[in-house]
Amino acid sequence: MAARILAISVLGTAAALQFTGHAQATYQDDYGHENIVVFGGYDIIDKFLHYDINDQVDGLYTKHLEFNNEVYRLNLSRPFDNWQKIEVMKGTDGRPSGRVLHSMSMSADQKSFIIFGGTQCFRKANLLFGYALQDVWRFYIANQTWVNVVPQGKHPDSFDSCNR
Repeated sequence: MAARILAISVLGTAAALQFTGHAQATYQDDYGHENIVVFGGYDIIDKFLHYDINDQVDGLYTKHLEFNNEVYRLNLSRPFDNWQKIEVMKGTDGRPSGRVLHSMSMSADQKSFIIFGGTQCFRKANLLFGYALQDVWRFYIANQTWVNVVPQGKHPDSFDSCNR
């Protein structure tokens, strides 16, 4: 059975959903309620040019990116309730940086979720640049802390080309 959330801030639906590019997972809490948790993505703030994979401008967006490293939860048994921001407790490993295009999975015991990789971007003048992340983080729901998981050995060669 999954652990209870210790501390949360109740947010209006609009406040929790003003970002995109996040990853999500579902789990069942101690009360039998199905929940969705989301992490990452970017907040929509100002203006930016978006470049496609071939480095061609594919759009002028009216807002720019601010990467999000917050965790939000919605109880799907009560979808009319508000999104809740989970207050992350200080862990020894800190917390992952904000990101997009990352993967996220709930653990088999539904007591934690794991994120892997993704992309971080930064602006220089009117250009948007990005780089691939290779880190692994686990978030424990019961004590609301992040742990940086450091895999042993060499990572797969395919990741090398992401940072060239």
